[in-house]
Amino acid sequence: MLAGLRTAAGFLTRVPMGETEGVLARAVGWFPTVGAMVGLAQGLVLVGAGRFVDPLLAAALSVAASTLITGAFHLDGIADVADAFGGGWTREQRLGILKDSRLGTYGTATVAIVLLIEVAALTTIAERPAVEAVIAVMAAHAVSRAAAVVTMRVARPATVDGLAAAYVAEAGPLALTLALSVAGALLVGLALLIGGDSTATILTVVAVVLAVSLATAVMITLANRKIDGITGDVLGSVQQLSALATLVIVAAAT
Repeated sequence: MLAGLRTAAGFLTRVPMGETEGVLARAVGWFPTVGAMVGLAQGLVLVGAGRFVDPLLAAALSVAASTLITGAFHLDGIADVADAFGGGWTREQRLGILKDSRLGTYGTATVAIVLLIEVAALTTIAERPAVEAVIAVMAAHAVSRAAAVVTMRVARPATVDGLAAAYVAEAGPLALTLALSVAGALLVGLALLIGGDSTATILTVVAVVLAVSLATAVMITLANRKIDGITGDVLGSVQQLSALATLVIVAAAT
């Protein structure tokens, strides 16, 4: 069991995990757990820096910390998708662009917009009590990676030899249950901290679930139209959009 967690951590972050065992695809159930760990680190930077600098700078520093920990892994995915879907005219061209490591205009603009929205949302969240702020960032990371696991279960891979194909083949019921359990626990915990009563708590949870579901559905639909399925980069896009959706909802709730 822990081998899967180590494999997931070694894949999703730049933290040295030593030699990992097992097939990467079988670690997908642990993705939200690793996300929560990344979120914990980012949240602590957000709160800690906020004691010495203004919320805007603290938010920017926390995003920088998260980017360093993950190696901009999912940012690279959404950038590639933006370049491919925005600049490719045919399915073959789009798949070719997805495999190209170079960054184009669409990808650059998308990364800039994503980072601006994240920093803006975190600037507002940073003004909340420390525990709420940290749990909010953890929940965003966990929920967004759970959305990616759900995508693996409900969508078809665009190719038969990419990471997405391996994920889809191995993202079974147990992986989905583990992913949703971790994300759900953090989301409910966050809602309880934010909400002053049961109604507010329920509304916060529902709002996040709806926003994340919409972002995921839009990304899957777009991927089906553009490349007839999902790829690893599409999964990265789902994660980024879902994380932004969660942070924006939480910022609005504050």
